[in-house]
Amino acid sequence: MKRALILLTVAALAGCSQKDKISVDEARAAVQSANGIQIAAPGAATPAGAQASTVGDLSGYRGATRTLSVAFNGTVAWSVGLVRLVVAFPPTECKDDTCTWGPWSDALAAVEWKLTVTKVERGHFEYAFAGHLKAQPTAAFVTVMSGTAFPESPLRGHGSFVIDNDAARALGSSDTGRLEATYDNRGGLSIGATFTGLTDGNSGSLGNARYSYAESATQGDLQVAFRNTTADPDATLALHSRWVIPTGEGRGDATFTQGALTYGASECWNGSSQGFRVVYWTSNDPNQPASGSEADCAFTGAQPPSFPAP
Repeated sequence: MKRALILLTVAALAGCSQKDKISVDEARAAVQSANGIQIAAPGAATPAGAQASTVGDLSGYRGATRTLSVAFNGTVAWSVGLVRLVVAFPPTECKDDTCTWGPWSDALAAVEWKLTVTKVERGHFEYAFAGHLKAQPTAAFVTVMSGTAFPESPLRGHGSFVIDNDAARALGSSDTGRLEATYDNRGGLSIGATFTGLTDGNSGSLGNARYSYAESATQGDLQVAFRNTTADPDATLALHSRWVIPTGEGRGDATFTQGALTYGASECWNGSSQGFRVVYWTSNDPNQPASGSEADCAFTGAQPPSFPAP
């Protein structure tokens, strides 16, 4: 589905004569630019470390924080940026309160796509990506992505969107599940996302995840929780990370729960100029002794993840 939607963005779509309720500029401004969803995660990604850490090790929690924030935020930015890129081209039609781009696809594609942007009221817009199989030209379009946007400027605003992979299966996609996301960058940046019924490409099992990200001028905050609904639906792995912007030193607090079992661990790391090395590590496992001093942490006091996976 992603390739087909990207192809739509490079189409030279036909122009239109605009009517009174919505303008092309309004439709374009309604869609938040991916340029407004940039992250300040702590440094380049590295492999996660061992379960227990020692002072001086490369921080595995910092690496996991970076990898997760880039992956989740990148999904949100790609989705919103795709719509923004499409509306940079002339629409096929604008009528009353709606502008439409498409339907269009390349000659070898099985699906053709269209984007509609509708003005609900001043400062409030709704949009939808939909497609149908070219082999079924009379079939109704299937919406695979839809959203709501409240723009305040071309690069600022807030909104939400849904990607429905299950609906896209009617168009030949093999993906499963549903992504629901919100974003707001009117002040700092905040992103929330819930993933349900997504397929693990390696194991084929299904999983759910919940994610939140908040960023101010001085601090980043990430929480994420995972649950494998096929292999172990009673187990949840979660991480809460905090870090200093722009230097990158931070702390991650992780939990693993399975029935009555709860395992918790905390790891603190130093900043980018010192290589993101562990300065403190501890857990609730008596067989894993603490390493370092909590006084060296940028954030004193553990803050375990506060929400479960869906």
